[in-house]
Amino acid sequence: EEQRDLDFAAQVKEKMEAVVRTLRTVLASHSQFELLKRGLRIALIGSVNAGKSTLLNTLLGHERAIVSDQAGTTRDTIEAGMHDEGRHWTFVDTAGLRTTDNIIEQAGIDRSWREAARADLILLAVDSSKPLPDYDRGLYQDILDRYSKRCVLVMTKNDAVHAVPSFNMHNCRTTVGVSAQSGGGIASLHTIIKEHVKELYDAASTPYVINVRQHAVLTELMKKVDRIASAYQGSTDYELLAFDLRDALTLLTDLTGRGVSEAVMDKVFSSFCVGK
Repeated sequence: EEQRDLDFAAQVKEKMEAVVRTLRTVLASHSQFELLKRGLRIALIGSVNAGKSTLLNTLLGHERAIVSDQAGTTRDTIEAGMHDEGRHWTFVDTAGLRTTDNIIEQAGIDRSWREAARADLILLAVDSSKPLPDYDRGLYQDILDRYSKRCVLVMTKNDAVHAVPSFNMHNCRTTVGVSAQSGGGIASLHTIIKEHVKELYDAASTPYVINVRQHAVLTELMKKVDRIASAYQGSTDYELLAFDLRDALTLLTDLTGRGVSEAVMDKVFSSFCVGK
């Protein structure tokens, strides 16, 4: 009552913004830590017969995927792992992108799009031995527009170059020509992948290590804090603000263990095999 004429809005805004920044940093560290655990996921994306399966086999140093001149040979994702300098890479060969009436092939193409979205790095394979149809060019440009910073444009069959298509590259990492037959450009591609791996691992160096339960709690806390910040922007209803902040603080105690409910205990111990 004595403080009613004082304006705390600026202080509240400053402190709320600091909380939001911290929460975003910690939440971002979860995906970075997941990268450290599972390794790098590299998707080979492109139209049919772009040389993706051949490229996969060449990068691995052995035959993992079936290679054929027949279009649409790969109808599902094929995964293969390798270790390089103590880090794990998972290559994912995908179905060629095109229009098809085949239900099974279309299901594989849908998976290709999902793999492009979840990949840490995309090797976008273009068959440089023949002109690129307009439809395919549109698909490639769409991928470059969506995932430019994670894309490496790989011009396959580079020993028989017919035409190099032009794209709006935006922030695409780079372009490299390779030949599976001669091995040309493969070493350069390996170097490009290693550079990207180093960047990701350097970015993943974080003091925060949170598990799935903690991530869920912090995500809910983030939503609550965002709602509070929006609801009380420029407001002087400090009593209501204090009530909502106390509610948010209850979530935080679930994280720190100071006030752990039975439901939280059940969630924690469900992750362990507890003996007598």
